[in-house]
Amino acid sequence: MEGLKLMIAGGGTGGHLYCGLAIAEEWKARFGTVIFVGTPQGLEVKLVPAYQHPLILIRMAPLKGKFFLARLKALFWLPYAMGKSFLVLIKEKPNVVLGIGGYVSGPFVLVARMFGFKTAVIDQNAIPGFTNRLLGKWVHLVFLTFEGSQKFFSQKKIRFFGNPVLKERVPINPRLRQDFGGQARLPSKPLLLICGGSQGAHVLNETMLKLYPKLVREFPHLVIVHQTGPTDFDNMQMEAQKISDHIEIKSYIDNMAHYYRLATCVVARSGAGTITELALWGLASILIPYPFAADDHQLFNARELEKKKAAFIVEQKNIDLENLFSLIKKILSDDDLRKTMEHNAKQLAKPRAASDVAESLKELCE
Repeated sequence: MEGLKLMIAGGGTGGHLYCGLAIAEEWKARFGTVIFVGTPQGLEVKLVPAYQHPLILIRMAPLKGKFFLARLKALFWLPYAMGKSFLVLIKEKPNVVLGIGGYVSGPFVLVARMFGFKTAVIDQNAIPGFTNRLLGKWVHLVFLTFEGSQKFFSQKKIRFFGNPVLKERVPINPRLRQDFGGQARLPSKPLLLICGGSQGAHVLNETMLKLYPKLVREFPHLVIVHQTGPTDFDNMQMEAQKISDHIEIKSYIDNMAHYYRLATCVVARSGAGTITELALWGLASILIPYPFAADDHQLFNARELEKKKAAFIVEQKNIDLENLFSLIKKILSDDDLRKTMEHNAKQLAKPRAASDVAESLKELCE
């Protein structure tokens, strides 16, 4: 079947969008065309056009929230979003619709299912999002990353394919990450990579800043690369320059593959995208879950690596400088432990996730 049309609804965050973009990349290469549907206030407004996919915008607000007025606003926009979704679907006539999570995913996928279109959702987290839990009752297929999330859905709909990742972020040889791009990691220069997500993490920034002097004294040849986000960037850069020339502060990292290839140890939040990439690259890590994530899903994501002995978890409420330093030192100093953690992380990798999801969506069209 040639020229099939896939519509991908949702977004808002990088976690949702990069998953959708990876599936779109595979679909476009093999099966046909892709159209994204998002909201005017989401990250998709910048990200989707950057990857050269068409984007249709439908205004919608979150139905799940802490404040009554916010929920009331969402209910006000819901009839509009469903009406607009219907008009878009009638015009575009997609062969299949995929919800990736986010505000607009709910009404768009629901309307698609009501009017007989083939539908599916994908969830990247150990605790599925509110929208996907609702849609899972109606759609034809549910794609999951973690087995612990299966209790929320009908078993006959579930496919465990992992979290799709763009080809640019997948190692050419997952067992030898230093082969990526034809460059080898320098063993004499251990590298500590610190990532707080696209916007950074203030608590993580402040904590690591206090640890810099001790780390530099303990490991004179250690290179530290710290992605701080834009808010703390200037202050962190100024303070780091006072401590060592081996500390590189970045507001945002465009080419994560370069630093994954070189990293000896990673300290990071535990969004689904980060968990997936740590597994693909086979990296030993210390995870500090964002405590305010919906349904505390980052903690449950981190536990998926922890129970496989691929990562250590430090909860934000329990951050202790000595304990965190001890864990970093353990990974940097104990080659056997680090190699075991790297091996265990690789066992969780599913580099064919995007291909498998695209193939199943194509079969749904038949």
